[in-house]
Amino acid sequence: MPSRAARWKLLGMIAALYFVQGVPLGLAFQAFPVLLRQAGASLDLVAMIPLVTLPWVLKLFLAPWVENHWIARLGRRKSWLLPLQLVQGGILGGMGCVPFAANNADILLVLLGVSSLSGAVQDIATDGTAAERLQGRDIAHVNALQVACFMLGILVGGTGTMVGIDVVGQTVTMMTLSVAVLLSGIPLLFWREPPPPVLSDVRPASLRRFFAGNRRFACCFWEPSPRRADPPSRRCPNWSWSMPVGH
Repeated sequence: MPSRAARWKLLGMIAALYFVQGVPLGLAFQAFPVLLRQAGASLDLVAMIPLVTLPWVLKLFLAPWVENHWIARLGRRKSWLLPLQLVQGGILGGMGCVPFAANNADILLVLLGVSSLSGAVQDIATDGTAAERLQGRDIAHVNALQVACFMLGILVGGTGTMVGIDVVGQTVTMMTLSVAVLLSGIPLLFWREPPPPVLSDVRPASLRRFFAGNRRFACCFWEPSPRRADPPSRRCPNWSWSMPVGH
């Protein structure tokens, strides 16, 4: 059992990670649409900008790859968390070098898409870290921190970016964001990740096995039946509203 100080350090590291993951979403949903529209981009393009957040929708399909691949020397979670933190900081710095103009929209959206993908993958590893390393009341703490820090990241990436660009300019604002992201990774840099927990089921993570082992969940959402209006209890005879989805 880790000491109280070690647990709070871990909670602080996880909180910083959730903050970083919220920044690209703030840019995608708030800052980029306003800034590119102001720069002369068409409404059609502006309307498509939030599509760069699709990696967050597809996290379910990315998770097995993250769970099954890592560098042993770095650690199961740190192998993903640390490089992606550097990617996020580098991309934000790169955004400071590309002016917000309609003719630069393709470059800016590629950078934003990579940042969104990095954040989604990092979120998978962060959730895995919390699930593996925390228990009891700490789970409640990390749930509260996740919401608060993620929303703070969205506000900083959205409102904060627009205010900053208006006051000090694009380059200074984006470079400041980049430095903030890199500094928030310092606890991660010095974190010595323990070996992965020993589990009774050592098979690699698999979506197919997940859905096969959760038949009630799978049949309610994936059953190829025209009778979609039927309640779940009729499509899944063993299903009950009071039953947990998993085992």
